[in-house]
Amino acid sequence: IRRAAAWRLCTELVRRHPHLRLFEEHAGGGLYDELVIRDPTGSNLNIRCNIEGNIHVFTDRDVQLYAWMDYVTADPSQFVKRVEAAAGLAAPATMPASIPSVIVYRVLAELMTRNVFKVTDLSLEHGFLDSSDDCGPRTYLFAAFPGTNPAGGLSQLASIFRSPIVSRCDALRISMCG
Repeated sequence: IRRAAAWRLCTELVRRHPHLRLFEEHAGGGLYDELVIRDPTGSNLNIRCNIEGNIHVFTDRDVQLYAWMDYVTADPSQFVKRVEAAAGLAAPATMPASIPSVIVYRVLAELMTRNVFKVTDLSLEHGFLDSSDDCGPRTYLFAAFPGTNPAGGLSQLASIFRSPIVSRCDALRISMCG
């Protein structure tokens, strides 16, 4: 449930602020399993949705901590606005048009949400492992995409989606186990 909630929350924040980027990270040598939102413009904004922990909002001036129960028991749109305010992000006057990466995130969030309480387990894996003790492309994930070069920068997928995740030589493996 937390993983689906993390995808929902992060997707909505990136949807409202398409300049932000969403990453999967495993800090502490894989100790943490997080979806992380960063601002590529250089600010210290860092929203970390730790799947087994809490939601952390780091800025230049502050750190806000939210429990997952705070999110799942709140009105989702109001909670997004609370996180937005904690992060110092102005609420958009109108919803920005969805860019390709946001559309991909929205589809993945919907898949994760629909999988809650199912017999089969849905797993999403980014093609780039970001961990404090091991980083690099997970080349086995690229086998299904002939012509991609995970070690060489942009893949064919990057030219299609122009996604910051894909442009970091990432692919996403979606697997169903049951």
